[in-house]
Amino acid sequence: MKKKFVYIGIVLLIAAFASAIIGGSALNPNKLISEKNLSVSAMGFSFLSFSIPNGSAIFLIGNLTKPADFYVFNSTGFTDWSHGVGINSSIDGYNYALSLKGLGVFYIFRNVTTIVLPSITSLYNSTPAYSYNSLGYVPGGTYYAVVDNTNGSKSAGSALGAKIGYIPGSALASGKFKNFVYEEAFVGVLFFVLLISAIIIIVYGLLKSDASVTGAGVITKGKGKKGDELSNEEIDALYKNIKKKKNQ
Repeated sequence: MKKKFVYIGIVLLIAAFASAIIGGSALNPNKLISEKNLSVSAMGFSFLSFSIPNGSAIFLIGNLTKPADFYVFNSTGFTDWSHGVGINSSIDGYNYALSLKGLGVFYIFRNVTTIVLPSITSLYNSTPAYSYNSLGYVPGGTYYAVVDNTNGSKSAGSALGAKIGYIPGSALASGKFKNFVYEEAFVGVLFFVLLISAIIIIVYGLLKSDASVTGAGVITKGKGKKGDELSNEEIDALYKNIKKKKNQ
């Protein structure tokens, strides 16, 4: 075993996990995310507004305590929808939102407890019933995230709570979010490289024999001879010793 290589590998292994821990602490995503708690009454709705710079996407995560409908409108769509359900409580809020496709609604979710934007269809059962486009990019402006518990919602008969986390337009416009993504990727690559290097070096050190002990334990009995073979000098000395003891 090459102890030097094993020690180097252990140091690299420690460095890999240290980089992940320190990097993860320094790159805290909570510094970018704004959060808001919403209370939604029975047969009511609640919302939050936020701005998005042009050419960006909406980054949002929502958790609801009970299933309800969820929409994202621009200013025009929200004004139209909120006015319609506000003056007539019998209006189905979900169907009214569907009627605004292309007229100000950008996302529609039906009876969900979790919302993820940009939409990740394989996660959290959060596939939208309607989305503005598949890439997630939206025009710049003010948007409204709406939790709809009005007529037609699965939980319309009782109140519910919601927690919405989103990246505000100020973070997107300043480049903070882009820098965070690049730095997070660098930390991940650094951890991977150090980890693989450590494993390779440790395995090499464990398998590699030390040259200083190679062949140790082989005993020769006479110059140029191997194993149990005796030299002529040793045979003569042995014979004289036996003869001497015999004469005594």
